[in-house]
Amino acid sequence: MANPGSGSADDGIPAEGTIGQQTGRPGFIVSSRMSSLSKAAMEQLQGTDAQLGSIEARVQEISAEVFQAQGNADCLGPLKVELAMLESQAKQLETVGVDDVYTGELNTGKVLAKTTKKEMLARLEVLFEKCDKTFAAIKSKTGS
Repeated sequence: MANPGSGSADDGIPAEGTIGQQTGRPGFIVSSRMSSLSKAAMEQLQGTDAQLGSIEARVQEISAEVFQAQGNADCLGPLKVELAMLESQAKQLETVGVDDVYTGELNTGKVLAKTTKKEMLARLEVLFEKCDKTFAAIKSKTGS
């Protein structure tokens, strides 16, 4: 028999991280059972996740436009500038939105926060690689 409050299906109390506010990403939950520090950390990561998602989407659009373009420098110049701005925003987001979330003092949400940070850092790495490839494609199409 499970201990009361253990979060097992037997006691009717949901386990940590299984209830709360679902964000747009699967498995990204702020639980009502988390401490206030854990909630604050997860809410900061949730905001970062939303910003990162919109940067990723726009970089994907720019990349598609660049790879479909026929070398028209007039078309690619503004895309290059926007891509540079998005890359800069992503680097700032990595520093402020991910690295600034400290998990050392967390208890209830420590594992979730660490996992979320690792996933975001992996997503940022993929994003930076996509930016590099897109910049290279722009350079090869325009010569600049």
